[in-house]
Amino acid sequence: ETTTEIHETNSWMAHSMFHQPSEVWTTCYATNAHHASPNHLILSGGDDCTMKLWDVRSTTSPMSKIGCDEYESGGVTSISYHPNLEYVFASGSYDEIVRLWDIRYLSSFSSGNKKKKQPLASVNVGGGVWRLKWHPSKDNVLLVAAMHGGCRIVNVSDFVLGDNDEKEEETKDVVAEEKNINSNLICSCKTNVVKEFKEHQSMAYGADWIYFSSLTNNEDDDDDEKEVEVAASCSFYDKSAFIW
Repeated sequence: ETTTEIHETNSWMAHSMFHQPSEVWTTCYATNAHHASPNHLILSGGDDCTMKLWDVRSTTSPMSKIGCDEYESGGVTSISYHPNLEYVFASGSYDEIVRLWDIRYLSSFSSGNKKKKQPLASVNVGGGVWRLKWHPSKDNVLLVAAMHGGCRIVNVSDFVLGDNDEKEEETKDVVAEEKNINSNLICSCKTNVVKEFKEHQSMAYGADWIYFSSLTNNEDDDDDEKEVEVAASCSFYDKSAFIW
């Protein structure tokens, strides 16, 4: 008989307020399955209005920190690393802003260099950001659960790339030029809300994609592959769930 055990391997006080531990609202590994990125880097966000980059091999202090004196002006409640692009991740907080980042700007430069730590882009989604979910097949689409603001779908486009010395910049499409994005520093991109869902009568806390491909047997199109793409979301006090 096979048994599975779960045990703790490491713990530390990642976030604090007034010298006391504060809520850690979100955390994720700073890597994905498609690239040989280091698997010892972790991003965390807390109620202390900070986002931090950690090396789990040494957690005495974070490698980098973004605080309320820079960009995050509310508790950081959601961080989502891109499932395909090697260095891109999104963050959201109570300040109702979704921000996109290139992790190399956080880990490769000194913490005092605020110019290097600026987000690639940001967009107001009309409510505190509780959940961020990248689309399973479209690299430039992001689903957001925005509490009292309902849900949003955000489009990401026009990545501006630069070489490691940032001497040259070139605009590239996020989907068509994934190889370039993964090998060049990203200077900026554009974000805009393309869809809103406001049927929730209380805070939208959960959101995810329902996506799959299936073969259909149509008379006009034998064995045609059909894509099914919808979003699901749920809210707190009214105990409601929607598929839209």
